[in-house]
Amino acid sequence: MAREIDTFNETLVKFVDELKICFPQNRTIKTYASTIGLLNAASKYTCCNSFMESVSSHKEKIRTEDETLWKDLCKQGGIFKTLQLDILWKDLPAGKEPLIWKYVQTLFVLGQEVVSSPQEEDEATKDDEDDDPLSFISRIFPPGVMEQMIENTQRELGDGRGGIDESKLQRMISKMSSSLVPPAAGATAPRRIKPSKKK
Repeated sequence: MAREIDTFNETLVKFVDELKICFPQNRTIKTYASTIGLLNAASKYTCCNSFMESVSSHKEKIRTEDETLWKDLCKQGGIFKTLQLDILWKDLPAGKEPLIWKYVQTLFVLGQEVVSSPQEEDEATKDDEDDDPLSFISRIFPPGVMEQMIENTQRELGDGRGGIDESKLQRMISKMSSSLVPPAAGATAPRRIKPSKKK
């Protein structure tokens, strides 16, 4: 089982990397690529569970390579909605369609193996998961919600290249800090001046 989940995660990274090659200017793909590691740091099953939650009822369309699959999946959630694959599919470089289908079919087969077996505790976090905020978050929020939270963070604090803009982060922290600082001792709130009435 451990081998299947590791292979799934490696294949998912390759899949997103392939999309990055196909669409080098797409910031959403770059952002998602940078968050895969963060999601898997919470639990190596996070991405797999989210993927299978999206595709589990579309086995036949995946097998027959039915292109209506992309529109169906983007109505749900997870990676396909995040990447807007229904839109990307129409603009894929010539000859890339079979490769994308191969990735999705491989991920589906691997994902089936993973979800049909008991999920093992992550070795990297089982000894200190109570002290790990990512593990704590993953237990509270389902994978789809975590992906949305990360997507929102990247939209508000992103540097436009899939990373975090430190200046935006610092401004946000400063703004939050200033709102929490109590007024100095003896200080009074500024007096509001009423506008004079026109004669």
